Amino acid sequence: MDSAKKGGGKRDWQKAIIGVAVAVIVLAFVMVAMAPTVSARDVTSDYLTVRNGFDVNPTFVAIEITDGDTDVIKIGQEVIFKDATGTVLIQGIPDTNTDGEAFSASAHVTEPVGSKTVDGIYFDTTWVDRSGTYIVSCGDIFQLLSISRPVIPIELKVGPEVVSTICPGTTLRVYCSGASDLSPDDCVDLIITDSRGRRINSWTIGGKTQKFNDQAFIK
Repeated sequence: MDSAKKGGGKRDWQKAIIGVAVAVIVLAFVMVAMAPTVSARDVTSDYLTVRNGFDVNPTFVAIEITDGDTDVIKIGQEVIFKDATGTVLIQGIPDTNTDGEAFSASAHVTEPVGSKTVDGIYFDTTWVDRSGTYIVSCGDIFQLLSISRPVIPIELKVGPEVVSTICPGTTLRVYCSGASDLSPDDCVDLIITDSRGRRINSWTIGGKTQKFNDQAFIK
């Protein structure tokens, strides 16, 4: 009886259980550079930065407000309206899902990205509740902004197999295949929590450590 209990305990420490909250993604920080539907005035790709050895988009979307254009962003992204001054208005369109919605942005920021800087008006889309198309205006310049909620399917794999538990020290890969809301240059952060809602950066069991932060990812 005692021997059976011992064996069960050994199996328990050999596995680190990954909480369901592994699928939570910090969108405000990492979801950037969605492709515009009409023009190339989303200029985010001009400001790639290096993170963990990869060239990735910065932590914001850079948009030049241009008459007649339409750009696509996701709720949770931070936007800099490049070279805009004064006040930028973001207004819903009557008789659509955005009817009655209205936001204004006037905070001017200068954001360094490597050897470059981006100047413009800052807007945080986490304030936006309704998806749909908005009219963006700055002075006498008008364009459309399509805003929607991101959907990012996630699979956790060891080799080709989808897993829900892993042994400490196991190389775990996170796959976002089929995630149309990510561009090739996007970078994502994962928040991993335990059943009590506590954030986990590493898990040490029996002297072996499984990391769940930047150090856990390899090129």
